Amino acid sequence: MTQAVHSDMAGIVPPRVIEAEECARREDYELSSSRETGALLRVLAASKPGGRILELGTGVGVGAAWILDGMTPDARLDTVEVHEEACAFASGILAGDERVEVHCADTREWMRANAGAGYDLIFADAGHPKFYERDLTVGLLAPGGILLADDLLPQPKWVDEHPRLVGEFRSTIHEDERLATVMVDWASGLALSVRR
Repeated sequence: MTQAVHSDMAGIVPPRVIEAEECARREDYELSSSRETGALLRVLAASKPGGRILELGTGVGVGAAWILDGMTPDARLDTVEVHEEACAFASGILAGDERVEVHCADTREWMRANAGAGYDLIFADAGHPKFYERDLTVGLLAPGGILLADDLLPQPKWVDEHPRLVGEFRSTIHEDERLATVMVDWASGLALSVRR
């Protein structure tokens, strides 16, 4: 088994995170959460003992592994990934932890089917939940629930439309009266919101 390692940015990096990061490197999967974002996810998950947590955009499981490391034994994580190959990798890496369910599904369809679910923490990693379907995403939050969105600072992995989408997101997120939001220009660029 892989040993946990120390990173000045993230504290102790859990073995499952290291395994997922190694999978991402092996498969040239460049969309995984940074260690800084992961460390914040771990803290946010720890702030919701017994909570219901949702990740939208599992990838190969890096973010989910960080979230699981912060969760209490009675908390539950749903994580949704549309790409079958990435979903299969994540399912293997996260297997054996009864607190998590990996959903291989279209994110938008899954959100519509689970409207009003009342999650205590949502990590919007995929583009659609934060850029196109914000109403659906916010509708999944319980009052007092936390929404974390990432990839809001320029990065080499951005596709052509990403700068425009990020610009629109950053200029409108504060207008959403359902949320109290702070932009955190750190790591990949984060928006941290709480449902009023």
